[in-house]
Amino acid sequence: MLRLLNQSSILLLALVTTMGLTISNAWSSTPNLPANIWTITGNDDAGNIWDGSTITFEEQSAIVDGFHVAGYFNWADNHGHFGRENFSGTLFSSNHLTVSGYEIVSPASGLGLGIYDADVTIDGTHMINGTWIGPGTPSHNWSAVQSPVPEPSIYVLLLAGLVIVGLQMKNRKWA
Repeated sequence: MLRLLNQSSILLLALVTTMGLTISNAWSSTPNLPANIWTITGNDDAGNIWDGSTITFEEQSAIVDGFHVAGYFNWADNHGHFGRENFSGTLFSSNHLTVSGYEIVSPASGLGLGIYDADVTIDGTHMINGTWIGPGTPSHNWSAVQSPVPEPSIYVLLLAGLVIVGLQMKNRKWA
């Protein structure tokens, strides 16, 4: 009886461990959207080109079918329209992103609230197949790519390097 219990315990432990690894692997492939600023390439049906506008995700928190996300667009087009649009939405477990604008922050010109859809690539570095619907300016053609934000440690290393170079130059003056 004890031997059967030990075998069952080992089997149960193996099953739980395997399930835990499976769950862990599924979530570890989820893109970390707030890690970087995203640079947009796209246009709308009114002829506005929005290349160079950015998306910044400030929040990404787990929900049942993916992640709740929130952040803002910094919009600028080739006709002088500009502004910041705050949004919230969902990054689904399928890596499909849907967000809705809820506020245009002043100063702004020529912007309206939109509903945005895109697919985030498996490696989490690109948004593709993007569409948006807004007041009079739908788009069926936008994408975004991550623009790396330097880690604070990079600035520390840069500062340390500058101090070392400065000290070496100072020592040369004294010699």
